[in-house]
Amino acid sequence: DTNYGFGAPTTCFYPPGIYYLTSVLYLLFHDWTRVLFAAHLLIMAASAAAAYLLARRCMSPVAAAVAMIAYAVFPYHAIDHYQREALAELLSFVWMALIFFFVDKLFVRDRRLLPAAGLALSYGAFLWSHPPTAYQFSLALFPFVPLLAVLRRNWKGLLWTGAALVLGAGLSAAYLYPAAVEQNLIRHEIIEKIWP
Repeated sequence: DTNYGFGAPTTCFYPPGIYYLTSVLYLLFHDWTRVLFAAHLLIMAASAAAAYLLARRCMSPVAAAVAMIAYAVFPYHAIDHYQREALAELLSFVWMALIFFFVDKLFVRDRRLLPAAGLALSYGAFLWSHPPTAYQFSLALFPFVPLLAVLRRNWKGLLWTGAALVLGAGLSAAYLYPAAVEQNLIRHEIIEKIWP
């Protein structure tokens, strides 16, 4: 509605992960309404499955199923899904559970290559999905991993986890590097007025 209905050439930057997912779904459905429904359904199912995998590391199948259901219907998760339709942020719920799943595997297994690859891919996908949530999550993850190494007396797990996280950040560099370098093109003062 700007410029008397002619619009404005305003560029909007949003994390690319959700665009890749919905583009693939569009190839299947050729209808954006069905694509959005399928994306919501797929993301909720994937986040529930990831929570179940994580919970099974230390719980019985029934307890893990209860944890999975709780994870899928937590108020913030449900608000993202039903009210805000924040698909990119909703997608981040998949990666948080998978990151903890792979970190735990790296601290208890002798064979670490597959869990390290899983962690790198999950962390890279997390950064591509929703960087603000990934940043906040990383603030908790980075002190958690060394603490876990101390508690379990497992320095190999710490090294493998650190290497996988660095590799995951490298996998997301195609998005993060331009976003960091081109920050001077953003009108920070307008954003700060809207969201102080």
